[in-house]
Amino acid sequence: VGKAREVFDKMKETNVAAWTAMISAYGSHGDGKEAVDLFNKMEDDYGPVPNDVTFVAVLSACAHAGLVEEGRSVYKRLTESYGLIPKVEHHVCMIDLFGRAGFLDEAYRFIHQLDAIGKATSTALWTAMLGACKMHRSYDLGVDIAK
Repeated sequence: VGKAREVFDKMKETNVAAWTAMISAYGSHGDGKEAVDLFNKMEDDYGPVPNDVTFVAVLSACAHAGLVEEGRSVYKRLTESYGLIPKVEHHVCMIDLFGRAGFLDEAYRFIHQLDAIGKATSTALWTAMLGACKMHRSYDLGVDIAK
């Protein structure tokens, strides 16, 4: 990641793809904090406007690093700051974020909120929820969800 960051920092012109790739690299290599820091730097007029793929990258980084509050903040900015409409991928990241952190009730409530507005139709949401149940050995909840 260090070499990639050197190349990134030396780029004369960057675009959203370069920023997203660098954020994703940090997240993929277990440095969620650095991914969030770079995302914040991107927002602070150093970079282009993030797109929906950028948000997936930073939300995934938050999920894998246990950065729940940061993930909540990023998800909120998706709509409030950029007017983007969350997609299934963003929702799955949020369920993964809550689930990995052990907030299974919050993950389940999140799905129910999506269901109330007709957005909980993807099997990916339920698969992420079941994965969280398995991770935390919440088998009773997993059985209820599977029904």
